[in-house]
Amino acid sequence: MHPEAKNEKEVQIDTTVQEKNITFPTDAKLAKKVIDNCAKIAEKEGVKQRQTYKRVAKQHLRDAYFGHHPKRKKKAIMARKKLRTIGKRVVRELERKLPEEILKQYETEFSNYKKVLTQERNSKEKIYSLHEPQTACIAKGKAHKAYEFGTKVAVTRGRKTGVITSIKRFSGNPHDSKTLEESLAQSQRVREQIGGTRPTIASTDRGFRGVTQVENTQIVIPKNTKEKSRYKQDVARKRFRARAAIEPTISHLKRNHALGLNFLKGVAGDINNALLAGIGYNLKMRFNHIKAQFILCLEFLMHIFANVFLIKNLKTQKVSF
Repeated sequence: MHPEAKNEKEVQIDTTVQEKNITFPTDAKLAKKVIDNCAKIAEKEGVKQRQTYKRVAKQHLRDAYFGHHPKRKKKAIMARKKLRTIGKRVVRELERKLPEEILKQYETEFSNYKKVLTQERNSKEKIYSLHEPQTACIAKGKAHKAYEFGTKVAVTRGRKTGVITSIKRFSGNPHDSKTLEESLAQSQRVREQIGGTRPTIASTDRGFRGVTQVENTQIVIPKNTKEKSRYKQDVARKRFRARAAIEPTISHLKRNHALGLNFLKGVAGDINNALLAGIGYNLKMRFNHIKAQFILCLEFLMHIFANVFLIKNLKTQKVSF
């Protein structure tokens, strides 16, 4: 659809966060979900619990709300501790009572439950959602949203054509410079399928500092150096002003092509949602090109018909001088 993008020398790369459709994670909510899930497993496997804690856990969750208020702080801390204690108690009870064959089927779930109930503020590889354990907490320095819960996505866009040749999902929260190799490799695969070549220049922002070359591609980052000539300074200024065009592209992907909130499940859902967003963006761009060409043809035909109609009218009328 976009053959002019296959041999484009320069591309622009930037990263964004593809948020997952989960509730804001707190220790109390996660512990409450562990207790509820354990009750469902016990009911499904026919295990009789000493106590389900449904009513008690619900009340403790209410008590844990608004813990930042001075009058509620002590009560909220005690409620969070109690929820964790109950969660550990319920998990241990199921591990004792379930047969070994059935227990192996729930090995991953119980491992996640224990991790949720024991993780602290400074723990690494924390779990923020029980049904989406691959979700990571990513801080992008935004004033209106300090933290986003989802996965990091790198977008590669042609400088002149604006066509997205790569949109890659990454697990965890890697540094932006660590995403360059895989993003450029995916862009190369896509372009080579239609007889294209690998991009030779990739312009990025300062978040990608630390890498200057990836295979045959030069990574260009804005730098304040006094050694450049006036001509080189003007070239760099134009390049990085043009690089800013990737920001509205990411905004369109998020607002119009479902990259802003991912409703698909699991790692496969993260990968497919990002790819489909990029495909939809390129399709819409192509449809807009076709629409513009169609309108141009219509205007040309209308101009011809108007001229023919005017000539016929002039021939039928008697002009006197």
